[in-house]
Amino acid sequence: MWGSAALGEEIIFRGVILPDLAARLPFREGSWILSLLVTSLLFGLSHFYQGGSGMAGTAVAGVIFGSVIRRSGAALQPGALWAAVFAHGLYDTYGVVTLFLRGTSAVT
Repeated sequence: MWGSAALGEEIIFRGVILPDLAARLPFREGSWILSLLVTSLLFGLSHFYQGGSGMAGTAVAGVIFGSVIRRSGAALQPGALWAAVFAHGLYDTYGVVTLFLRGTSAVT
């Protein structure tokens, strides 16, 4: 979970797509915000198997993870992505522990 989801998804969505899209858009600060919203929407849609509320929650989490990167010192600085990986890992761990404590199986 920490490797494929937290690390893998953060590299793809916040480490590659977010800064690349922001660099291709014509305006400075607005391009980063628009890129954050677009990548968060894509991030949510990539979790379609979780249903509508799962996609919405994941999209909101994407905004939070992207904001963590921004607050960590900009997406292109080494180490900024690690804060989002850590936040993502904690978010996923909380979800799995919650499922376990409720007695709900994540795999059906």
